[in-house]
Amino acid sequence: MKKLLFCIIAGLALQTNFACKDPDASDMTQINAVKDSIFKVYPTVGSVLIKVEERTTVKVILGDSHLYTATVQHRQEEAQEIGKIVLHAFGKDTYLDKGILLVTQNERNSEEAPADALSTPIDMKVLKGK
Repeated sequence: MKKLLFCIIAGLALQTNFACKDPDASDMTQINAVKDSIFKVYPTVGSVLIKVEERTTVKVILGDSHLYTATVQHRQEEAQEIGKIVLHAFGKDTYLDKGILLVTQNERNSEEAPADALSTPIDMKVLKGK
């Protein structure tokens, strides 16, 4: 009986330990808040993927043909606005230091690295200072 109880506790401890190490699982509330905000603020967006990489970088992938055809300057402005949305969800004291906005013309995109993606950096450090 003690062995069975030990095995159950050990299994739960391992499961909890692995769950804590998965940044996507621990950030899901914030990621979902960012997604919801983007869909509200950008009605032309058809798909949103958000990936937190190495606990330092956030990658936001949008399927939006309107933003895809926009000028580079406009995409840069929107990248900073999306960075503000990310900071609002994650908090100004977040561990995120860098961000990347990838825009694809495919509004049904489900890929993390679409072939036609246009990349725009999001300067999270500058946004944190504001």
